[in-house]
Amino acid sequence: MHTLASTFRLAQFAAHDFHQRVSGRTFLTDHAFFAELYESYETAYDQLVERIIGQGESVSPSQLTYLAAQRAEAFRDKVEADDMYAALMTLERTICREIDTLLMAREVDEEDRTEEESMITTGVENLLQGMADASEVRQYKFKQRLK
Repeated sequence: MHTLASTFRLAQFAAHDFHQRVSGRTFLTDHAFFAELYESYETAYDQLVERIIGQGESVSPSQLTYLAAQRAEAFRDKVEADDMYAALMTLERTICREIDTLLMAREVDEEDRTEEESMITTGVENLLQGMADASEVRQYKFKQRLK
C-alpha cells in the first residue's frame, strides 16, 4: 500500500502543478477540474496512510512525499492541457494496476502472504475498490476531455 500511497501523492503533485500552470481557451474549466483532482488525490493519499498506520504498520509520510516529488519532475514538460490530461490518464492506469495487484493478495493463501499482503483486510479491500471506482470515473472524464 506504500507504493499506491506514493502514486496518489504523485498524482496530487501533478494535478496541483497543472492547476497552477494551465492556460488557454479552456482555462476556467481546466483550472477548476485540476483543483478538484488534486483534492481527491490528497484525500486518497491521506486515507491510505491512515489505514497503513491503523494496521500497525510503519510509514514515513515524508519518505512517500520525497519519492513522489522525485517522480513529479517527469511532468514539468507538460505545458498543453491535453498533455496534462494524458499524463494524469497514465497515472490513473498505474493507480488501477497497483490496486489490482493489492486486491489479488486476498486470493493468496494466508500463510503465503507477504507482510503487505496481510494488510488487505475486508475493510482495506472495500477502500481500494472505492478508489478504483473513483479512478474509472476520472478516466472517463479525461477521455471525454481529450476527444
